[in-house]
Amino acid sequence: MTRAEKEASESRRIHEWLRMFSWVYAEHSPGSDFAGWYSTYDKAPIPVSEMEDWADATARRIRAMGPRRVLEIGVGTGLLLTRLMDEA
Repeated sequence: MTRAEKEASESRRIHEWLRMFSWVYAEHSPGSDFAGWYSTYDKAPIPVSEMEDWADATARRIRAMGPRRVLEIGVGTGLLLTRLMDEA
């Protein structure tokens, strides 16, 4: 691969990451987008109120363990991190 090809490839990759970043963070609030969560029993979308209850309860359990580094938990789509980041 020539230098020009490598630079073009890197440029495309950066553009794609920027597009994804803009979509995720400009159009959606991290930690509040529960789209894509479906019940394993009936494949129906899980109601937002249930997902919010789950995320809040999970954050309380994590706080009770007294983590020193919240990022070690894993952040995924930010459902938990946005609830814990003030304590990081």
